[in-house]
Amino acid sequence: MRRGYLLLLLAIGINLLSSFFAFSKGGGYQIDIKLKDAKTEMLYLQGYYGNSTFIVDSAAGRKDLFRFKSKKQELHPGIYTVLTQEYIPLFQLILEEGTKMRIETHFDCPLNFYFIKKSEKNKIFFEYQKSGINGQGVSLYMETSPHSLLTEYIRAKEYNPIESIEYQTLFKDSVPHEYELNHYMIKHYFDDVNFKDTRLLHTPLHLDLRFYFTELLMATYDHEGDWIEVIDHFLEGMIDSSQEEPDREAQVYYTNQLMRIYMSNHPRTDTLFVYLFDHYFDPTQDQWGIFDESYQRVYPLVAERKRKSFVNHVIEPITAYNSEGEQVSTSDIQADYTILWFWDPDCDECVVETPMLYEFYKNFKSKYNFEVYAVSVTDDLERWEQFSREYKIDWINLSYSMGEPNYDLLDFFDLVFTPGLFIIDQNHKIIGRHIPLNKVENFFKEYATNIIKSKSN
Repeated sequence: MRRGYLLLLLAIGINLLSSFFAFSKGGGYQIDIKLKDAKTEMLYLQGYYGNSTFIVDSAAGRKDLFRFKSKKQELHPGIYTVLTQEYIPLFQLILEEGTKMRIETHFDCPLNFYFIKKSEKNKIFFEYQKSGINGQGVSLYMETSPHSLLTEYIRAKEYNPIESIEYQTLFKDSVPHEYELNHYMIKHYFDDVNFKDTRLLHTPLHLDLRFYFTELLMATYDHEGDWIEVIDHFLEGMIDSSQEEPDREAQVYYTNQLMRIYMSNHPRTDTLFVYLFDHYFDPTQDQWGIFDESYQRVYPLVAERKRKSFVNHVIEPITAYNSEGEQVSTSDIQADYTILWFWDPDCDECVVETPMLYEFYKNFKSKYNFEVYAVSVTDDLERWEQFSREYKIDWINLSYSMGEPNYDLLDFFDLVFTPGLFIIDQNHKIIGRHIPLNKVENFFKEYATNIIKSKSN
């Protein structure tokens, strides 16, 4: 089940363009495009900033000639797309300060029949757009101009860690085990992306941060400390320590991207959002306006909400209602530990995992002296009763359909998804949160071992 960040996301909004995409003052630019047999009356110049796009300039056609021009402002170094008035892309350009160039081409096949004056790099870029990295002249350009924006862009865009020489050498005689492959991918996924080059922020380079920092990261490591180490390595690697005043724009930008991912992702990543908030969120160092007023207002609220359900936090006893309409409180439980199970009989994952947890409960509740306090968090009385009968559930089985608990569990535990699992001790201190079901037994074993060690010390 999903709930909950709609108002927060609306508050953040998307009106960031004025700060992200401002032009810098300088010698201006002029881009003349002679478009034979043009079937459009207007062209637009589209720019990029990370995952966002925006219109930089427009040019009306006169006898198939379109002119983008400014006398006083320069373009941010980056890659831009030329669009028709219907926003259909024709081709891309690589533009930098003081751009003055002329392109002659055909509307129907702009990459096949073109002439470019005063821009050798765009001749190479047109060849790349037409033929890919193997196009004639592209490889030579990348060798002779290794630090150019075009080279950095192509290298980052074309890199595939599984096709790299290192991968082929390392695993040439065997198929890597999933564990080996995950560790290799974590190490090499962004090998050819020069994050220190902030020009890449102004290109259509779409990096899959969500996959890398959620699915891949959690498939590779079990422990939060390892996740944080990967995040620190990623963000700290964006700072060029050789500069007297390091440029932190990329670090600030990608910090914001990660915080947006973790803000409404699986609850297991809540601690990562709070870590980023505590260690990297600093609007006073953000001269680019990446953390705008909406983020500055929302992020502290989200961090404070997530902290309430962290390990070592003591919660107020919960009171909810069973099928007889009777109040049942966590303070009445005599077991050493209580698993709080927040679920929804209409949630597919809950339907699969609730019977799994119940089987674990029947087999191990005496061994680890724990109870399950399960609360169905919707008003679907019929589905809850049907499910309970089908699986003959006899743990503490409660439901919102019988009455509201004494406080809003969804809000307090920041339940964006169900099911949600928390483990508390007899003092109502949270000792575990969002532990995968296949690791709950190990948790109890390790927790008991740590208690014995602390007592002996």
